[in-house]
Amino acid sequence: METLFSYVETDSRNRRRLVLLILAVSTLITIGAVALLGLREYRTRADREVELFREDVAAGRYDAIYERTSSIFQRQYSEGQFTRRLAAVREAMQACGPPKLGAQFANFSTSGTSVRLQYLRSCATGELRETFTFISSGNGLRLARYDVSQGFR
Repeated sequence: METLFSYVETDSRNRRRLVLLILAVSTLITIGAVALLGLREYRTRADREVELFREDVAAGRYDAIYERTSSIFQRQYSEGQFTRRLAAVREAMQACGPPKLGAQFANFSTSGTSVRLQYLRSCATGELRETFTFISSGNGLRLARYDVSQGFR
């Protein structure tokens, strides 16, 4: 049975739904904007680390790179293993063009932040894909993983 007040209740319910929808959408937009700003900041820091990595590889300063890696990385590779691997990669990259940024990814969580940057290079033997994964530590980003596509290991 419809009364004069049933219309008012429905209208009030619709207003509440509209307000909740507006709040939900504005929250999602805010979270997206904050994440985008965070990605930009961490991406800039990661870009600087990649530049430093490349300078050190070109100069053969593998020990300097290893010192800046995370404890996760250092548990995975000894300094000797890492030095041999980078020397082989450096040799293979001499026949490659300049790197172009491919995929980029950042993960923000309560356990920390990680940033992954992937670069592509055209080489005489095919395409080379380098992937750098950095984790946030108290004093900046540290290399947690460095992968090079098959054939360049």
